[in-house]
Amino acid sequence: EEYYKHKASGDSTIVKLSDIEKDVRKTLREAGVPDSMIVVSELGNYRNRDMSSTFLMAKRLSATVSDFDQIERISDRLDRKGIVCFNITKIDNSDMGQYNRQGLKAALDAARQKAEFIAENEGLKLLMPYEIVETTNEPSMYSAFSNVAYDGGSGMENMRRIVRRYSVKVRYLFQ
Repeated sequence: EEYYKHKASGDSTIVKLSDIEKDVRKTLREAGVPDSMIVVSELGNYRNRDMSSTFLMAKRLSATVSDFDQIERISDRLDRKGIVCFNITKIDNSDMGQYNRQGLKAALDAARQKAEFIAENEGLKLLMPYEIVETTNEPSMYSAFSNVAYDGGSGMENMRRIVRRYSVKVRYLFQ
């Protein structure tokens, strides 16, 4: 968001949105985020006119990063002046396919263990699965990240884990 830079003489000048954006984009590039992964997601500002008659322009940039190290570099280098919000909404990871397979395997193993328990309890023999339906491999519906707080000094040590949930419906043949 634009802000006023105060001079020693008592005067102040407005720091334009284009200057702030230029610095933010430079910081993102230096952290390894290419321009192609940065998009403008919102432009404008909503001010409560009862609180202040001053209207400052604001712009929201969304960037996709590939690892937590990039977030650390951005957080360490980003000039806080003119930044009113910094949220992590998405991290793309090149290992996500492997994580998805591991999650699916764990869900299949859990289904098999449950079927083995049922077979043993009922005096049946577990033969083989005859239907497997993956019911979800999406991230959990609740927020997977917390905000990175600047002023509280809390930084990355307060990040929460990324949580993904996997579910399968497996029907087994029993004898």
